[in-house]
Amino acid sequence: MTDYLKIVKEIILKRVPLRDYSVFLFGSRARATNHDKSDIDVGVWGNAPLSKFLKSDLQDELDESIVPYKIDVIDFYKASDEFKAQALQKIEIWSLSKDSKLNSEASPKL
Repeated sequence: MTDYLKIVKEIILKRVPLRDYSVFLFGSRARATNHDKSDIDVGVWGNAPLSKFLKSDLQDELDESIVPYKIDVIDFYKASDEFKAQALQKIEIWSLSKDSKLNSEASPKL
């Protein structure tokens, strides 16, 4: 994992209530198909949506970090089934909640 991914992971795991939400990397960086300017896609999934305040604070902290890439934090509670099916094909789990949706819905490639 690159130093920038470690920074993103540390910020998110510090702010998101891990008891209630699973956190994972997805997209080109999880598939190892990223290029120099690829964004960083992080999924957060729980039994309820992330609060607007938490999402806003989290995005502000990520935007103010030294990470030079665009960072997208996606609330999978709100994501469409089609998006989930595509995004969950290859992920890197950073933290699993006690009632993780990933156990029952993620692809077998985990």
